Amino acid sequence: MVEKRQLQLAANGEAMERWLRKLIRAANEVDRLRAQRKRLLKPAKLPAEATAVPSSDVTDVDVFGLAAELARGVKDDGLDIPVELDRNRKLQAMADPRTKEKKAERKVVAKEKLAAELTGKRRAMPLTGKAALDAIRNG
Repeated sequence: MVEKRQLQLAANGEAMERWLRKLIRAANEVDRLRAQRKRLLKPAKLPAEATAVPSSDVTDVDVFGLAAELARGVKDDGLDIPVELDRNRKLQAMADPRTKEKKAERKVVAKEKLAAELTGKRRAMPLTGKAALDAIRNG
């Protein structure tokens, strides 16, 4: 009687382990599917040129159609961002060191540094007091 009970207890333990593994796998799969659903329910990103929909009465289907048209260049929404305000384009323009203008700027700065070093202006102490005020007034 005791042996039979021990065998049933062992079988029960194995079955419990097996079902718990299946349960954990199923729970992980449900979490993965929920995350995927959440990603799929997010609104589709429009092309970089268009970040807003012009009218508020457009349905989701129209939004995706508008995005496809904008991607193909069919329709202009008039929402272009000026270069001065567009951080991405502004940073790209500033980051490109190979342009002729940037090269000329670097040369001018290097010449100014060299001239200041040769004349001793870089080693001079800053003006204070009356001398500083005179320098500000006289330029």
